[in-house]
Amino acid sequence: TTSIAVILQKNRVITIRKNPIKAITGLHELRSQEKQTLFQNGSVMIMHRILYDITRTYFTVVDSMEEEIDELEDTIFKSPGKQIVTRVFEMKKTLVYFQKSLTANRDVLAHIEKEALPIIPKENLRSFRHIYHDIQQLIDSEATYRDILTGVLDVYMTTVSNSINVQMKKMTVYASFILVPTLITGIYGMNFLFMPEIKWYFGYPFALGTMILSVVWLYWLFKKKKWL
Repeated sequence: TTSIAVILQKNRVITIRKNPIKAITGLHELRSQEKQTLFQNGSVMIMHRILYDITRTYFTVVDSMEEEIDELEDTIFKSPGKQIVTRVFEMKKTLVYFQKSLTANRDVLAHIEKEALPIIPKENLRSFRHIYHDIQQLIDSEATYRDILTGVLDVYMTTVSNSINVQMKKMTVYASFILVPTLITGIYGMNFLFMPEIKWYFGYPFALGTMILSVVWLYWLFKKKKWL
């Protein structure tokens, strides 16, 4: 993007800009008859055409951003990642720049509509008023998209938080599988002289069976609660 200054005179339009602007270079690419008609309408309509094409370019960019926002909303539920946060902040920064640029353009059109430029005939003011309304629509769209991106960021943070909670829950469940068998081995690992199961023939299978049954029971319980 680049800034542009337009100097309007009766029989000429002078533009000052640092970089090429498609809205201006595109005038040279018009068909000869269309170009001739445009130039015959005078410098005012040439300036109108430049402002109109610049505004159309904003619409093109905003439409592409709308498609990308839709893709971000789909991706955030399927595979949330840090790249989404990076892209959201980049787009919000772009939209802030758009807002400043569009506001400046709207101010220019507002001055034209208030007849601040006597060189523009009153009968041509309606054409510039249409561009003014288009710019206002773009500003409203920009504000809406910024709100949507803020919502996307909130959804991402919620998704990451929920994912962490799910992982912590699973880790707790897996730890409980080890907890009960460890408790049983800890009890039978104590060095007490009188323990009834020590001299029992089935003591060892009983302890192992209790461990296995406890793990199976915990697995069934957590599966029933849909923690696994």
